[in-house]
Amino acid sequence: MRMYESRRSETKDFEVGDKWLNIKVDPLIDNDGNLVGAVHIISDITEQRKASRALQDSENKFRLAFSCMQENA
Repeated sequence: MRMYESRRSETKDFEVGDKWLNIKVDPLIDNDGNLVGAVHIISDITEQRKASRALQDSENKFRLAFSCMQENA
């Protein structure tokens, strides 16, 4: 992340081992418009990623089953 150029809040997801982390970075700008620091918030989104993947897998299975039913009808 190159926040010093964008000067806006940015987020990124990273896989670290068996965990997924979301990192949010917010710039701290002084009254003269200079970047003087940043606030970093790191959240563990592993369970959210697992649930999203399970939903995708379920949707794909349903789509395949429905497709097969239509072909055999």
